[in-house]
Amino acid sequence: MDYSKFIVKEASSQDLQLFSDLCLLVFGQGYNWPPELFEKWMKTQNAHLYLMWYKTQLVGSVMTCPQFDAEGKPIIYLYWVAISPLYQGQGLGKHLLQKVISQEDTVWELGVDETNLRARRLYEKLGFVPYETLGLQPSVRSGAKQYRLQPNR
Repeated sequence: MDYSKFIVKEASSQDLQLFSDLCLLVFGQGYNWPPELFEKWMKTQNAHLYLMWYKTQLVGSVMTCPQFDAEGKPIIYLYWVAISPLYQGQGLGKHLLQKVISQEDTVWELGVDETNLRARRLYEKLGFVPYETLGLQPSVRSGAKQYRLQPNR
C-alpha cells in the first residue's frame, strides 16, 4: 500500500464532528460523544487529536494525552485509536501509530479490550508490552488490558 496518500495531521475544531462520527462507527453507541464534549475534554486534559485522511475522507484517529504513571513518571496515554472499517486490515493503524509515537521519545501507554486480538497483535508488533510482562500494576481503566511502550525503541 502506498501510505504517502494518507495524510496524518493534528485535528482542528472543525474536524471534531467527523471524528465523533468515526468513534460511533468504530466503537459503537456507547461512544457517541458530541464534538463539544471532545473539545472540552481535550482542553482540560491538554490532549492532542491526530487524524489520518485519504483525500477528504477521515480514515483514522488517535488522541495523545500527557499523564503520570503510578510512580509519578510522565507518560503519554493513547486514546481513541480507530481506523474506519473500510480501511481496516491494510496496515493503516500501524502507519498512524508509528507517525504519532515517532514524534516523542517517551513512555507511551494505552488500553485495549481483552477480546480485541487484532488490536493487541498490532500493539505488540509496534513494541508495546503488556503491563503484567513488565511487572507493573495496571491502573483501573474500565477492564482494558494495558500496554506500555518504552523509549529508545
